[in-house]
Amino acid sequence: MFSARTLAGAILALMLAQAALAAAGAPSPAASAADGATDARTTGQLQAENQALKARISRLDPAGIWYVVGFIGQFIFMMRFVVQWIASERKKQSVVPLAFWYLSLVGSLITIVYAAYRRDPVFTAAFCLNILIYMRNLYFIHGKPKAPEAPAPA
Repeated sequence: MFSARTLAGAILALMLAQAALAAAGAPSPAASAADGATDARTTGQLQAENQALKARISRLDPAGIWYVVGFIGQFIFMMRFVVQWIASERKKQSVVPLAFWYLSLVGSLITIVYAAYRRDPVFTAAFCLNILIYMRNLYFIHGKPKAPEAPAPA
């Protein structure tokens, strides 16, 4: 059976690879299969394709890189639910672990940077409020003054 960490890593790797290929203008594997392309390629053809892919990746335009940033932000933001689900399953009750708030904050910060680049006021405004809520919850968790110790009875 796969662990949640292994599954999350595999999903992230697939998302990043797909985003990089889309940004480089490479056709998706599904499109290649739909075209009826055969896999009977020679070593020379594979080397030529490899060189062409390297050339595309080396000249990635900033918009493609920003898509990767956006996907990473959304992936981190989504992982908070996976962390919360796993913690709840372990305790057999609904819990919100500390990692949930950190993933929420980091995912929102990365996503708001992407939204600002896109100049999307709706997306930006939505994540601004989220960030304030996550920071406030972390303040409640870490910023509470410690209760003074009760004096020992004499």
